[in-house]
Amino acid sequence: METVALGVLGSRSISGLPTMRLSGLADLKRVYGTRLAELDLMVVRAHVGCRLPHAPSSTWYSYEDPFLLFKLAWGVRTMVEYDVSGISDLLEALPKIYGRTKAGKPKTVWFRGHASHAWHLEPSLSRQGKLEDELKLMKHFKQNAFQFLSAPPQSESEWIFLMQHYAIPTRLLDWTENPLVALYFACQDFPARRKPAAAVWCLYPQELNKISGVVLTPQDDIPAFGEEDELEDYLPSRVRIGNAQKTPLAIIAARRFDRVYAQKGVFTIQHREVHRLEELQDAAGEQPHLVKLKIPRNAVKRLTKEIALLGVNKLMIFPQLDNAAAHVMETLG
Repeated sequence: METVALGVLGSRSISGLPTMRLSGLADLKRVYGTRLAELDLMVVRAHVGCRLPHAPSSTWYSYEDPFLLFKLAWGVRTMVEYDVSGISDLLEALPKIYGRTKAGKPKTVWFRGHASHAWHLEPSLSRQGKLEDELKLMKHFKQNAFQFLSAPPQSESEWIFLMQHYAIPTRLLDWTENPLVALYFACQDFPARRKPAAAVWCLYPQELNKISGVVLTPQDDIPAFGEEDELEDYLPSRVRIGNAQKTPLAIIAARRFDRVYAQKGVFTIQHREVHRLEELQDAAGEQPHLVKLKIPRNAVKRLTKEIALLGVNKLMIFPQLDNAAAHVMETLG
């Protein structure tokens, strides 16, 4: 395997950090560990044998995030990842994740919690290998749903979101604008016997849409059904038409349901082919659309207590009468 020699210098002297050979991102984390926090600035030189895809190998570089630097120096096709063992770790990571746009505003970031960091970012129909069944499911749902709806959906896209709301498999994948909501799902769904760590995925929706070739004006806008023609080919009745193989898109929709509103829900939507979001790359082979927050197994219990103290509970996530009653009963101890 190709290796890279990196020389490291901090704004404050740190003992025990000589020039050394590293053969992977895990090596960098293992060698520097928590001491990365001591570095106000890292100045790293990539020596002979390194592949620098964007610049000469004899140049000095300075980066606030050494993991990003390592990606550049070694050519590793991986995303940025942070370990989160408590709310304090989350608060430390979020300013780096949001960053700033060229206009000086925080970037748009969406979040999704997984009880296992190994789970893929793909919708339920894709996981079941039944992407072609969505239209059939919609027809059967319509057949029996009308008598229970005082205001039935008026469009095909509205039916998709109603199906998703009632846990019928669709090509939609739920995300949230609130990182604490994603953290709740990562921790609450965590099985007691599961060994892998949990995770919160962070998505830059505009970056995902750039990979899919959809850029709106202004560029920070996000498409919605009924507003952008680009989404018409993602409707169940049209997704099988034509030969074009499209990749997933980040989309927004009217929050018609209390649960979606409470969770600050947003979505990505798959086309007819399986494309896991964590496997997508841009033209340069990079993954600018994702960041991963990894939650160690032994930190789940602590985080569960901390988010409860912040008022993130089942009633907040699922605002309905039975959960209100259960919340009252919990106060009895």
